[in-house]
Amino acid sequence: MKNKFFSGLSAKLALATVALAALTFTSCDKEPFNTQIIYNPARVIITPNVQYVDMASGTAKDVTSSATITFSGSTSTGIIEGTTTNPSIAAGSVNITASYNGLTGSTTVATPALQTGVVTITPTIFIIKSDVYVLGAPTKVGADESVTLELEAETGKYAHDGRYIENPSEYFLPITIKYPVKNYRVQEGDAEIIDTEDPASVAAIIQRIVNGLTKDGVTFEEYKYNLSAWAIFTATVTQTSALYEYPLYRVAEDGTQTLVGKFVMKESVFSEVTPNEKAHPSHASHYEHGHGHGTSTNAGGGIINAD
Repeated sequence: MKNKFFSGLSAKLALATVALAALTFTSCDKEPFNTQIIYNPARVIITPNVQYVDMASGTAKDVTSSATITFSGSTSTGIIEGTTTNPSIAAGSVNITASYNGLTGSTTVATPALQTGVVTITPTIFIIKSDVYVLGAPTKVGADESVTLELEAETGKYAHDGRYIENPSEYFLPITIKYPVKNYRVQEGDAEIIDTEDPASVAAIIQRIVNGLTKDGVTFEEYKYNLSAWAIFTATVTQTSALYEYPLYRVAEDGTQTLVGKFVMKESVFSEVTPNEKAHPSHASHYEHGHGHGTSTNAGGGIINAD
């Protein structure tokens, strides 16, 4: 079910295939000679967003391109991936540190266990320049909310209880899918002003911070898949968001912090591509997952549209 927030996001998957050249074979029997086995490795991609918050002016700005970002834990590069011989990925955690303008911020993200497919995680790191007011660490509130993009009927070249890319040949078919990664943060509801000494100033500071944190964009990542011989393929993309509550504190001379306001923002959390390979209905007796002859020079591909 679509919700108001995703009204601009068509919950459909536009998967346009590249035309495949016709192939002629003398036999469609499975042959052990020259047969390869290819497994599609799972992949986790971490793309941090770095926000620099100046509490003296009550402003926030995106400094991702200027910050120095380091990873530790399950990866030192921001990418975790399996191999063709060991395609799955175990669950883990990654510590991310960002430095900017002499200050640092950090966060830790949990990475999922995957058998196949790809997950793109988009955590935010806050670097806070403190003053009389300070922005506290956000807290997740409520349950995750997800929208799944599905294949549009008119773009699927092969219909079989859904729409698929087909590979009616004895060769592997390399497929490249371009899928959208939503990158947004928008305010949910009104800010709660708790301060009684100077509520107007607190409201103004919160509004400036919200304006700086707000973003709404889409980037496209690539997912590569080797489709088995005598198979059909489709994929879905699940976009997941969550609500986070941000507290604002006033800092006294002795360091005591007093909560003066808070606000909630809805944020993108991760995007997950789930591949779906099945035996080709017209060649089911020849199909075996992960099997085929050397990769065909013909390629299939598609785009999963965000709107």
